[in-house]
Amino acid sequence: MFPEVLDDYITDENVVRAIDVFVDGLDLSSLGFKVEPAETGRPAYHPGIMPKLYIYGYLNRTHSSRHLEREANRNGELMWLLGRLTPDFKTTADFRQNNTKGIVRVSREFVLICRKLDLFSDSLIADEPACACIQHKTSDADYGLKGTKYKSNAGITSLFCSQMSDERLHEKPMSVS
Repeated sequence: MFPEVLDDYITDENVVRAIDVFVDGLDLSSLGFKVEPAETGRPAYHPGIMPKLYIYGYLNRTHSSRHLEREANRNGELMWLLGRLTPDFKTTADFRQNNTKGIVRVSREFVLICRKLDLFSDSLIADEPACACIQHKTSDADYGLKGTKYKSNAGITSLFCSQMSDERLHEKPMSVS
């Protein structure tokens, strides 16, 4: 289906190249990942493979272990990023369960670097009127996202703007589900 060299399909500006360089530059053991292989059984994946999979899933809003498994089998970008490795859903779920603190730390570092490099688009940040609406806990159910209105289906406590996001990032650890 694909030629032998997937690199031909991945442009130099593709986000998977940034994920690859970012994770390869991390000291995974200091971030809380279990990097020691088990003495029995089959050899484990390289410790850097699974964080790459989770960051890619985070950016593409794919959180389910089964969806990540499916994407690893059919998505050219993910095939390139993982070196054509295809972890199954059980491996992915076990990694998440056993390395929650590491995933949280890597995700936080990735978000901070993306913010520092100004890589997030403006469409991810709520308008100031929406932010004011959230902060003042008004009952208005319509919130704007850079001029676009969406009907809210979330509770008022789960919505936040960029200012609240910055405060929350430094306030408490993020949860991984």
